[in-house]
Amino acid sequence: MFVLIGGVFGLLVLVATLTSTAMSNAESHADSATFASLGAPPSLRQRLWLPSPREAASR
Repeated sequence: MFVLIGGVFGLLVLVATLTSTAMSNAESHADSATFASLGAPPSLRQRLWLPSPREAASR
């Protein structure tokens, strides 16, 4: 019984994580397109979207 509940909970967490990631990716696509239209190189656009080491450590 607990395995079934754990499996359902795990699936729910996975779906929520994938949904959040997809929404974040969709929102950042417009910003990336704006930087591209202004002539920013791909390396700059990638660097802007990566978290800093301090932010990554605090999560």
